[in-house]
Amino acid sequence: MEVTRELVRKTAELARLELTEAEELRMQQDLQQILSYMECLGETNPTQPSEDLTVHLEQLRSDEVSPSMPEEQLLEVSPSKQGFWTPEEG
Repeated sequence: MEVTRELVRKTAELARLELTEAEELRMQQDLQQILSYMECLGETNPTQPSEDLTVHLEQLRSDEVSPSMPEEQLLEVSPSKQGFWTPEEG
């Protein structure tokens, strides 16, 4: 698809953007690059995996339970009790 200045102007109008001539030219180039990339993606075969995913799974760390800070200690270092969050007393 060809990105024309007219298309850029129409898109800018719909987005309520006021573009200078230089910005229109830059936007035209950027949109053309984006569409060219999207066309390349359309040429790929999505049914074939691009790489082995098990390699990434081996890099994950294991979940381990660790103790957290006591509630009293957390409340001592928390912001003041004014505002949106107030810890319950009692």
